[in-house]
Amino acid sequence: MTTDNLTEFDYNGLASELSPLNSALSLMGLRAIYVGFNPLFVREIVRAGIQVELEVYTTFKFALEHLLSENKKSLSKF
Repeated sequence: MTTDNLTEFDYNGLASELSPLNSALSLMGLRAIYVGFNPLFVREIVRAGIQVELEVYTTFKFALEHLLSENKKSLSKF
């Protein structure tokens, strides 16, 4: 997917796929974390008025730092 066709993308379809995925993962005791969504992509989702409960971080590093801080660890120890 490129930024050229963001307006043509089916955001409702994406939301309808991510919600059951998150629910299924949660039932298995897993926590879904998403990283690296393109800012234009996120803007179009917001503009489309789609509401989905997702844990999202801009980069893998931010997600990892957050997860480590929950367990009182840091990247400098690794």
